[in-house]
Amino acid sequence: ALIDQENYILDIIHDMITNNQTSIDDVINHTTVMLQKNPAFGNAWLVRSWALYQKKDIKQALYAAQNAATYYPNSALIQHNLGSVLMTVRLGDESIIHLKKAVKLDPENETINVSLGMAYTMNRQYNEAISVFEYILKLNSLNYKVYYYLGDLYSYQGKRNDAITAYTKSLEINPEFEAAKNKLQVMLTQN
Repeated sequence: ALIDQENYILDIIHDMITNNQTSIDDVINHTTVMLQKNPAFGNAWLVRSWALYQKKDIKQALYAAQNAATYYPNSALIQHNLGSVLMTVRLGDESIIHLKKAVKLDPENETINVSLGMAYTMNRQYNEAISVFEYILKLNSLNYKVYYYLGDLYSYQGKRNDAITAYTKSLEINPEFEAAKNKLQVMLTQN
């Protein structure tokens, strides 16, 4: 019943944000009130973390994300949020731990898998990142950004032909993707 009440309140806040009826500061204020009434309101910590992250208050966003994970450790969304904030503060190993938990809880979620692949990339664990991105392409072979990320990874590994193939595939799916055009052009002009 408490979870249902939390979700109802958060749906109202989400609708307010979506319809431009409230600001990020209002969201922070709403969550402050909620958390004063019930500090174990895990989803309020999640929303607060998101709002603080939008305000670039990363330290407080991390604190809120950690609290959310304390109350709801088995939420893929909360683990993903915490892992993403940790990635922002360059705590790659810790970020990967939480993102792997999120993937375990929601294995077919492309967004969570992309975050895990990016965390591996940031941590220079290129083979692991490639495995994650290849898995995503099994879920959705039309994800042009994932082909782009693979192109970067192959480039980092000195696999020029694989990088060219990945950038080309990205552009086959989205011919207007400027980043892939630029990277492909650089790859093709190199010896």
